[in-house]
Amino acid sequence: SQRGEIEGVIALSSVADCTFDQGRGELCLKAGGTKIRLRAAGERLTRRWFAALEQAAAAARAGTTVAPGSAAGGANSGGASRTGRIERDGSAAAAAREAPTDVWVQVDTVNGLPQCGRDAGRYTVRARWEGLQNGQDMEERPGKQNPAGDESCVVRQQVLIAGEPGEQSLVVSAERLGDVADEPEAIWWCVVSTANPRHLTAQVHPLLDESGELTPATIRLKLKLAQLAMPSQPRRAGPAH
Repeated sequence: SQRGEIEGVIALSSVADCTFDQGRGELCLKAGGTKIRLRAAGERLTRRWFAALEQAAAAARAGTTVAPGSAAGGANSGGASRTGRIERDGSAAAAAREAPTDVWVQVDTVNGLPQCGRDAGRYTVRARWEGLQNGQDMEERPGKQNPAGDESCVVRQQVLIAGEPGEQSLVVSAERLGDVADEPEAIWWCVVSTANPRHLTAQVHPLLDESGELTPATIRLKLKLAQLAMPSQPRRAGPAH
């Protein structure tokens, strides 16, 4: 019913502190001051719930709506960096609330990547506004193979993304570099929002693959509003602070 849909939007806008408890395999959140723990039939599905709910709640707080299927994503000719679209509220009031703000994307580490062969892979991290294709690439970093059978990469860089009218959600992707220039061998990605206060502190975000499926890979990053911190810095990759 229409009433049920309205109540759902209000509930999403009140969701806060959405996290995934890896030890218990549960999704943890607060809604209207109430602590809630959720667990699906399996950990993989619970992680997908977490990714979808975090994106939908951020969109609700920002006055936007998530396009059907965008939380799960989908592969296309442009790869995962072009998935996860958010449709904007076209009202003038919403546009006025979304004034352009430059944002620093500060990335610490990427973990849980699948091993790609005898040698560790080479990686870069890319950040862009969700509604745009142009973005900023960080400098290449070597991966490290771990005894657990996966790979990690210490990034510790930042890029400044120029503010765009109506844009509040960023797609951050970790890309394994292949032998062909400018063609990544594999991509893992997530969506973070400047409208979510949690994303302005260092957080571990689960990563989706190119088909939109949740993976064991994670990225630790935070956003920093440039107008409040470093307004005169050049727009280039550099060590994260």
